[in-house]
Amino acid sequence: MALFKTKKNISTKTEEIPREVSIKKVENKSVKKLISTAKKQGGHLFSVLKYSRVTEKATDLSRNHNAYVFEVDKNTNKREIIKAIKMFYNITPKKIRIVKIPSKNVISRGKKGVKSGGKKAYVYLKKDDKLEII
Repeated sequence: MALFKTKKNISTKTEEIPREVSIKKVENKSVKKLISTAKKQGGHLFSVLKYSRVTEKATDLSRNHNAYVFEVDKNTNKREIIKAIKMFYNITPKKIRIVKIPSKNVISRGKKGVKSGGKKAYVYLKKDDKLEII
């Protein structure tokens, strides 16, 4: 049973490898203030913007046309998206375009299924404004 035999003299070299972690420290006061303002404005603004879409087309739009693409909730409208962007990024968008993503039939490993659709929003900003999307 040589496969399961463990070596007793294993040297760990984790001390020699320096690990640099860059984490932005966020003050607790600013997070608490953000949560309290969101609760006052209805509390549902946290679920409006799901995540940013990082694709080739989205990065090209952000470079050339100063437009950013977000995946949004299916039941949101332009006014809620404007409020959420104002609250989270402190920027007022110039215009917003909403596109519905249709659901698609897929076959994976011989089984039929449905890929759920959704909504995405194109948020256009002024020339001077920028968003940092990590």
